[in-house]
Amino acid sequence: MKILRSEQLDISRISKTCKAYLFIIEIDNVSQNASELINILNDKTWLSKLDFLTRSDFEECAKTTIDEMLSIFSDTQTTNSIKKEFGEYMVSMNAQRTLKAKLNHKIITLSEIWGKKKSGNPGFDFHTFDEKNDLVTFGEAKYNSNKTAIKDAVDQINKFITETPNKDKIDTRELRLLGVPETALCKIYKDRERNLAAAFSIVEKVKEFNINFFLDQDYIRQLLCEKNEIYFIGVKVNE
Repeated sequence: MKILRSEQLDISRISKTCKAYLFIIEIDNVSQNASELINILNDKTWLSKLDFLTRSDFEECAKTTIDEMLSIFSDTQTTNSIKKEFGEYMVSMNAQRTLKAKLNHKIITLSEIWGKKKSGNPGFDFHTFDEKNDLVTFGEAKYNSNKTAIKDAVDQINKFITETPNKDKIDTRELRLLGVPETALCKIYKDRERNLAAAFSIVEKVKEFNINFFLDQDYIRQLLCEKNEIYFIGVKVNE
């Protein structure tokens, strides 16, 4: 994974309530990236930091999901080709790695692993913790081999944060058990203070990707009405 672009966007003509950032990453070797993500999945240190009861609960629901994900990742590692399910995991996990590398966020285990469903977790795909600002980042990832998936990711975020119950609020119990400070979680309830991340696959060449075109779209403008920081993370795969 290489981070090719990292910049704060000028959105002063659109919004005064948040800051927006663009990151573009490139994956040259799908098999190698799958191998790196397998290593992350196999790292269970996050469980060791939990109390006994919480660890026991999460272990039970996590094992089946992790085994299923490892099967999908191993298939990708062998074939060096991307199917949609791996694609969205790939976008999620590399987006987390980007926020850690560029903004020093703490990576939180994928919600699919600690969620209540084996797969298809009906909420945000990934989270990070912004320790500097004491804020949780809620991220949505979309992969599409035929088109750049920024609209799909942003539309899903807009739906999650406006529908009842709000998907960001739903996750707070588990996030607290996973060690996110109560102060950060209270901000979500009291003032809707949190960061939002739209991670998406890119089909055009990196130099041809024009974020300014998307900033003029209504769905992006809606998202930029939110507070704090908004991250757009594009993932370009060279197969």
